[in-house]
Order: sequence, then structure tokens, then C-alpha cells
Amino acid sequence: MGNEFVFGNYTPYNTIIHKIDCRLKLFFLVILMVAVFFSYGTFVTTLIIDGILLVLISIIMFISKIKFITILKSLKFIWITFLFIFLINIFLPNKNYITIAFDIYGYNIYWESILQSFRILLRLIMMILLTVILTSTTKSTDLSFALEWYMYPLKLIKFPVSDFAMIISLVLRCIPLILNETTRIKKAQESRGANFTTGNIFKRIITFTSIIVPLLLSAISRSLDMADAMTIRGFIPSKKRTRYHIYKFSLADLFSFIFVSGCCCFLFYLAYMQFDLLEVLFNFTSTITVLR
Repeated sequence: MGNEFVFGNYTPYNTIIHKIDCRLKLFFLVILMVAVFFSYGTFVTTLIIDGILLVLISIIMFISKIKFITILKSLKFIWITFLFIFLINIFLPNKNYITIAFDIYGYNIYWESILQSFRILLRLIMMILLTVILTSTTKSTDLSFALEWYMYPLKLIKFPVSDFAMIISLVLRCIPLILNETTRIKKAQESRGANFTTGNIFKRIITFTSIIVPLLLSAISRSLDMADAMTIRGFIPSKKRTRYHIYKFSLADLFSFIFVSGCCCFLFYLAYMQFDLLEVLFNFTSTITVLR
């Protein structure tokens, strides 16, 4: 793999995003994903505000030293899914669509459907980028602690919070490992003459079994090694765990909480008021013209 970006893998850097408390970062992920799905007065206003959010997310990625282009390249396996969603929303009929952009053999394509499809794709991309920021700047042990901290009230009903948080952290840790192993096995099979790009669908499925079988065997082997390592280190699910790091909120955490929460509250207010940016700009220019 070299220095290629692995989706979901933690990258250790000394940035301000890395230093933010893991509990706050998990909270930010949830409220920002909610803010991504806000709708405003018009399609154009929604797209503009979503574009501003994308710029802000890109700035956070730049501060975290996460390369936007590298992430897009690593997500090439889901671009077909994005294209499928885009086409489905364009050709799906809707009575509310009235502005015709063009027609294909008598079937009308509306501007509203194109804007709606673009907005859906933009939101999916922002959700993926937010998740990448969290997993790339937060260790799996910190995520486990954050999940356990938020689910602490469930202990009152005897829910195994610690075990559940450990399972989630192990799953998040294994995702980049499996992706890395898949790429390694694929390159090894290609060096032996396997061809994954030509042939009909049935031939490709048979060819991909040369990846799936060794991948499953490797995953089982890794899980057994991980279980042995946890046993050797004295991990007992029913016992209370101690922690080497003591998690405390800092002044930077307070400022980041105020900033992110304030932005989300402001966006919620705009969505509640059905804010129309074009109307505001028109009224503003009209007022300036009258004053002159």
C-alpha cells in the first residue's frame, strides 16, 4: 500500500483536531450529520449552504492533514453507487417537478430532479467526510471510551456497555485492516494472472472468489490472534477496566463546543424560518438602490 490513504485508519498528527476530546468529536459528528440534512427556503439556498458546509469540512480536513483528493481516490469503489443514486433520482417521476431541462426520447428531465440528485450526493459525500475526520483523528480506544461514556445510563438496566463499546471499537479498527488486506490480495492475484476487469458478469464473480476466500481466512486468523492478544493482556469482559489516560475537557474543547453548537443552532434557525438567500439578496439590493 505504501503511503496510500486507508479509509477509516487513524493517522497520528499533532493537530488541534486530534487534541479535541473524543467525546466532543463524537458529539460533533452526530449534530453535524443532522445539520447536513437541513432544508431551507429554496433548492438554490440549500445548495449554497451545503456548499459552505462542504468548504468548512474541507478546512477541518486541511487542519487535520487529511487530503481530500486522496480520500476521493480511496472511495472509488462506491462511485458506481453514487452514479446509481443520481440516475434514480433524476428519472424518478415527481408531480412537484415543473421546470423541464431537456427530454430524452420524449421523457422529460426536470431541473428540480437534477438539483435534488446533486443535493443528495453532496450530503452523502459530507457524511463520509465527517466520518473520515472522526476515525482519522481519533484512536479506536478513545472511540470506545466515548461510546461507553455516552451509554453509561444504560448500565442502570444491566446493559453490557463496556462490552458493546469494545465491539464497536474493534469493528472500526478492523475496517481499514480488511480494506488493506483486500488490496494486498487483489494485487497478489493480479500478479499471478487474475483479471478482474474483463469478461462477463459470471466470469468476474468466479474471479472475485480468489479474493473473498483468502480474505475470509485472513480475517478469521486475525480475529483469533486478536482474541489471544486480549487474553494474554488480561482482558476480562465482566471486570471493570482501568485506563492509562485520564480524559479531561480543556479550554480548547469549550471553545470548539461553543463554535460548532452555535453554527448548528444558527443553521437550525435558518431551516426553521425557511430562509431564502436569493430573496434576502434581492431585498438588500433593492434597498441600496432606493437609498441611492
